[in-house]
Amino acid sequence: YSDDYTYRIIPHITDETNFDYTVDGQYYGFAYLEEATAAFHIEGDETGFTVYNDFGNDNVMRAVMDKLYEGKAVDFADVDDMDETVYFDLVVTNYNDSASIVLGLKFPVNVTGLTLDDDAIVFNKE
Repeated sequence: YSDDYTYRIIPHITDETNFDYTVDGQYYGFAYLEEATAAFHIEGDETGFTVYNDFGNDNVMRAVMDKLYEGKAVDFADVDDMDETVYFDLVVTNYNDSASIVLGLKFPVNVTGLTLDDDAIVFNKE
């Protein structure tokens, strides 16, 4: 985080992306998951931040859910369309919450950088 902005990763909920899952036998819905930032490797500094795609080619949703519910038994049907469907949004908000930008995330991610300024959004690819 910075004094100029905050970021968080939240579920992108649609009829297509919502699914049920269990954690230690209790039922939950993806739509009720408030935030998933803790499951992602993010490094920030005073000028920006990097969201790393350290999930490899494995099942990304499995990796995310395992990190969110570490040490618990999580069960759900395989999610295998994360390269085609947005399941998570990156929300970047300015210092006083008066403006934000929402970017849908697909995996694997081939963008290595993103620059936001007053005039443009710049994507840096691998």
